[in-house]
Amino acid sequence: AEYHFLTLACYAAMITMLIFFIWTNASAFLNLPVPRIPETILSERTAKQATWACTGGSRGSCTG
Repeated sequence: AEYHFLTLACYAAMITMLIFFIWTNASAFLNLPVPRIPETILSERTAKQATWACTGGSRGSCTG
């Protein structure tokens, strides 16, 4: 089957979120440790650069 990269990336993200959801809820019943998800902090400068790149910087395409 021919899948686009974005489709596969979205499926992978959904499966990952489902696994974390099940793991978090099952940890109370099975005495498992709760999964640790690292906190990601972006600076204001990085957020502005990403917004600029996605909206007007690179001919309107979000290329990074």
